[in-house]
Amino acid sequence: MQAAKGGFMTKLQTGDDASVAPDHAIMDIQVEGGGRRTVKLEKDRMLIGRAADAGIRLDNDTVSRHHAELLRDPFGRWWIRDLGSRNGMRVNGARCDQRLLDGSETIRLGNFTLRFSVGSGAPATADSQIDDGRTLVPCETDLLKFSTTDHLAAPPVSAAHLSRLLEFASALSIQRDTAERLRLLGHLLIAPPFDGTAAMVLRVDCTDPETPPRYILPPLQRFPATAAVRISRTLLNYVIRTRQPTLGTRHPGSDNQIEMTVGGDDAPTSAVACPLAGYGQQLDLLYVFFPANYASDEWLALATTAARQYQQAQDAWSARLRTEHYDAVERDLLLAQKTQASIVPRDLLSDSLQVAVSFLPCQWVAGDYADIVPLANGATYVGVADVCGKGMPAALISSALHTLVRTALRGGVSLVDMMALANQYLAEMLSVGRFITMAAVIIDPKAKCIECVRAGHPPPVLLRKDRLPVELDGGGNGMLAVHTGRFLSQTVEFDAAATLVMYTDGWPEMICNPAGEELGSPRVLEVLGRHISSRGSLREQLDAAVASLDAECKPRPLPGDDRTLVLVRRLTGQTAEQ
Repeated sequence: MQAAKGGFMTKLQTGDDASVAPDHAIMDIQVEGGGRRTVKLEKDRMLIGRAADAGIRLDNDTVSRHHAELLRDPFGRWWIRDLGSRNGMRVNGARCDQRLLDGSETIRLGNFTLRFSVGSGAPATADSQIDDGRTLVPCETDLLKFSTTDHLAAPPVSAAHLSRLLEFASALSIQRDTAERLRLLGHLLIAPPFDGTAAMVLRVDCTDPETPPRYILPPLQRFPATAAVRISRTLLNYVIRTRQPTLGTRHPGSDNQIEMTVGGDDAPTSAVACPLAGYGQQLDLLYVFFPANYASDEWLALATTAARQYQQAQDAWSARLRTEHYDAVERDLLLAQKTQASIVPRDLLSDSLQVAVSFLPCQWVAGDYADIVPLANGATYVGVADVCGKGMPAALISSALHTLVRTALRGGVSLVDMMALANQYLAEMLSVGRFITMAAVIIDPKAKCIECVRAGHPPPVLLRKDRLPVELDGGGNGMLAVHTGRFLSQTVEFDAAATLVMYTDGWPEMICNPAGEELGSPRVLEVLGRHISSRGSLREQLDAAVASLDAECKPRPLPGDDRTLVLVRRLTGQTAEQ
């Protein structure tokens, strides 16, 4: 078909699948005795408070500078946390420090009331896509009149219409698939007693009226198609501007109708366009054709009622599926936490070596690994690793790595060969783009040395009192699952005055101020160096260092990663007695 200009007509044209808008969250904010506003939550982490750098600013003395924090976790769930504010936070009337939000909450911060809500964005979803790749291109224009629902009283509808709308609502409530719910809407409006001739759902660009719409639901037609489906460019633009259900017809039916141009031939017709959902720059519209003699306020109201039933069903299903998702995430996280906790090693104290371990899991399990394995020759293996990913998959990979390392080492495999075996296994097991960083050492107290192999992980560090930290390169190998070639190792002296430090990146990547700056490895090592020079056991020194590092982060954010820290010290006869 050839494109003319003015309205739109159907043309088969293969293109990319229509984008699907993700769930979008908003926060409705009302101040006591004052105004109201709505804020879109467009960042994964947003500060709430009186300060100028707050993402959601509440400029009132009852609110602290950095009062609370909104955070979207790796599973798409939103959390709100109090950041040690002066007046605290109340959720549904009760004092609360932290809460997973599901849309049912009323949040009180000082003189402000906040209400969180989340919507599904657009009707089509990735697992139930209807879009067949067709776009709409311009065709000729003619005159058309428009009517909207903003002036309508309750329409006189028949019992048959009410009955079908009730059946439609019931069908929507049990239809889990979004695509099928869209088809139910289209079929309702082209079947008796609604008698539409064609129905479709279009996705339009609100910022550029010249961009051709795309089908989300291709045309459903009551009778076999005999001509191209013609869409009014002007009707679409009018609905984009007003966001009102609108009736267009060549036969004016009331004094308040607005005259506009529309694509089409000379045959009498009418069309209804109803907004269904919008997200960002996109708007999804129900577009229905009716015979010209159906061009009345009553039919506009009926089509609008059906569209609103569909919207209500979408909201209900969105809430239901979100609840199911949250429940499934919590079950998986609980199992992941148990799996991860089962492989965290205990401190080691032998005649020649002392090892202390601190493991602080994040709320959604980030896959940190740590292990201590005494070997038959008197040496000791210590390893830390960080798995790419979150939740149960990360915990299972850590568990698999734990088993592989222990099996290899107890079978007499060298440190370099053990890393090579782990690399090969993980490359076969993990999907493309997944990886593990790891640092592993074998400490031989008799030889007073450390053999180190590092695979893309933060380097182990030797700390000594009043001396600069010494990083262990460990061969500088690539990350596990992506490294190619041989693994290289490094051997260094391990004297009794040194403390070996091994950690995962959860510590240096902790956010330490409202500007979003990270703690950083130099600061982590500085704090550790101060505490390992103090009195007390290695365990006591580690606990004090962790407390100090935690205190460095003000306001303390919800950690997005596990934090693992291991200290190793060689014991001589004198230090063993101490």
